[in-house]
Amino acid sequence: MVLVPYRTTGPSANQAVEERVLQVGGHVLRIKQMPKASGALLSDGPSNTQVLWGGDDEEEKGSGGSNLENVGLVVWQLGFVVSELLLKHPPWGQNWQDVRVVDLNWQGVRVVELGTGTGLVGIALALSGAHVTLTDLDHIIPLTRENVESNCCGRGIAHMPTVARCCWGSKEDAAALGEQRPDLITAADVLYEEKYYPDLLDTLTDLSAAHTLSYIAYKRRNVREESFIRMAEDRGFSVEVVPSELLNEEYSDGQYVVLRLCRLDTDMDHELGS
Repeated sequence: MVLVPYRTTGPSANQAVEERVLQVGGHVLRIKQMPKASGALLSDGPSNTQVLWGGDDEEEKGSGGSNLENVGLVVWQLGFVVSELLLKHPPWGQNWQDVRVVDLNWQGVRVVELGTGTGLVGIALALSGAHVTLTDLDHIIPLTRENVESNCCGRGIAHMPTVARCCWGSKEDAAALGEQRPDLITAADVLYEEKYYPDLLDTLTDLSAAHTLSYIAYKRRNVREESFIRMAEDRGFSVEVVPSELLNEEYSDGQYVVLRLCRLDTDMDHELGS
C-alpha cells in the first residue's frame, strides 16, 4: 500500500477501504475503519469513492433514512485537519496564532478527545507524547481500541492512550474520566446535528477547567453550525475561529472550520472542586 498524505480527492481520500495508511506530522498511522457498518453513503464512482454524511445529500435530508450513529466508524477529513493543526501550530506558549513550532514536546499534556471515532486525532497526539483519553459511544470504542493497540503498542510512547465511553450530556460519563481536568479537549467533525449541541456543551463545561482549551471542528453543511458558537458564548465560553490559513491548504477554502474555546467563568474552580 502506498503511503500518502490525507487528501480531499484521489485514492488517498478513499473512505471505502478497510484500512487507511496516513502520514500525520511525522507519524505514520494505519487506521482501520468499517465503511460498510458506518451506514454512510458512497458516491462519486469507483475512481474517487468517498463516504458522505447523510445530511450532505439533499434527498437524504428529507428522507429520514440516514444513520448518523455509526459515522464514527470511518475516518473523516477533519480528523486529519485537527491533528495536523495541533502538531504544526500547538496552542502553548506564545500567542497561539504566531506559534510555528512543529516538534513541540507534548509530554505531560492531558488530552480528552470527544467523538474520537477511529481515534486518529488522539493517537497522533499520544505518539507525540501527550496523555490522551479517547472517548465515544459503546458501539464505536471497540474500533478505537483496536486502532490504539495497532498504532501505539511497541512504539515506546510515554503514555498508552486510554479509551472510555462518554455520551455527551452525561455527567456520570464525564466524572468517570477523572478529577484532573484536561489541558486540551478535541472534537473533530461533531457539529452535524443541531439537537446534540447542548449535550456537547454540557460535557465541555463538565470537563473544562480555567486552563482548558477546546478545539471543535466542523464542515459547513448548513445545519446551523454557527448557532453552536452563540450557544457556547451563552454558556460562558470564549470562542475564536482558527484562521483558515493555518489549516492544511486543501482545507483552507472556508468549508472547514476549527473553533478554539475556553471557559471564562470566574467561579469555576469552586464548581469543579479543584
